[in-house]
Amino acid sequence: MTVDPEAQAEWCPPVEEETPAQDRRQLVNHTIKDSICQLGMRPLILTGALRHVLIHLFSDDSQIEEPDLRSKIWRPGQDTSILIESVNRWTGDLVEFRPAILFKRNAMRNVRYGIGDRIATTADGFDAYNTFWVGSHTVFCIAGSAASAELLATEVQRGLLQFGPAISAQLQLVKFHITEVGAPAEIEESKENFAIPISIGWCYQETWELTRESMKLAAMVLDFDPTVGT
Repeated sequence: MTVDPEAQAEWCPPVEEETPAQDRRQLVNHTIKDSICQLGMRPLILTGALRHVLIHLFSDDSQIEEPDLRSKIWRPGQDTSILIESVNRWTGDLVEFRPAILFKRNAMRNVRYGIGDRIATTADGFDAYNTFWVGSHTVFCIAGSAASAELLATEVQRGLLQFGPAISAQLQLVKFHITEVGAPAEIEESKENFAIPISIGWCYQETWELTRESMKLAAMVLDFDPTVGT
């Protein structure tokens, strides 16, 4: 299948001037990496990282691609135009008539790394281990109509997709990708709102070292000579 260059140019005319740097989407560094260095990756840290990314996108209208959503600016407090929160902290009265982005961590499973997760013996004679955790998050995009939910879900999906490589690098993930964008559905608890789920798959590794109080013996030699002592 080929595309006519002239027809493509007419459909999406080239931009004559380069977009100013301050108007481009940017992902700023954050302190979540410090928590990972101290505690290692944890599911709650990953939930916070996803929330941080979308709060960053919706805190500045220049970061929002969809013109109809540029008035939905996130602010700390109850007067925010869009709610961005964990599903565990969500109640129907918090959403009301404003759009919302909610995060839910799904089940995670362990993928073994070889025999007993053991990868090597350190120079000090201790055992080093490594294992993988594979799981997913679901991001619910909620709005007052199916069309509005579609706009919000597309904005969220594109933001997470575009920043996916940076998120994976900053959090040192083995895998981070969007696996599915669901269809809009009416929320049973709130009939005036529609939701679209976005599934995000991820994988991170957990490493540790088993340190013994004393060095293990490399070998024990027993040599019995019956002539000794006679």
